[in-house]
Amino acid sequence: MGQYPDNVMVNTGNLMSKDLSILNNPEVQELNKKLLFLVNNAFTHIHSPTSSCNLNITQSWLNFTGKDQYHHRHLHPNSFLSAVLYLQTTEEDSITFYRPSPVSDNYEIQSFYHGPFNSMLWRVPVRDNLLLVFPSTLPHSVSNVIHDTLRVSLSFNTYLKGELGSPQRLNHLIL
Repeated sequence: MGQYPDNVMVNTGNLMSKDLSILNNPEVQELNKKLLFLVNNAFTHIHSPTSSCNLNITQSWLNFTGKDQYHHRHLHPNSFLSAVLYLQTTEEDSITFYRPSPVSDNYEIQSFYHGPFNSMLWRVPVRDNLLLVFPSTLPHSVSNVIHDTLRVSLSFNTYLKGELGSPQRLNHLIL
């Protein structure tokens, strides 16, 4: 397949690894531990859980995006937080996040400042070794790659493990 590694399959707009549990491979166990630590640190910082719960990585895969390829607009169902680690990029590369709620598309507020929380979309420049962690429900995409360098990223999904809710509130759940 030219510049692409073996064991890839077609995705919408680009290619991805056939292995959907990349981080379970023995040769990347240290990376797996570091990424799990970082994503759980983000989870704890954002949610400050009072009970014993954390995140486990459920699936992980590589994305390969070559010249004139893209990664379609999508989100990650059956996942709590998702993340992408950029392994090979150029200065032109970015990811675009979109406002998640269709209800919020029903109004427009003129703002003095446009940022990630009040814009319809937000483009984030990426670089090698950058890890982005985001809610799995947040739609995102990658525009057409315009350069000859193969863009490579490692993506993964997570899900909650542990104790959620409260018996007194009738929403207690142990995962």
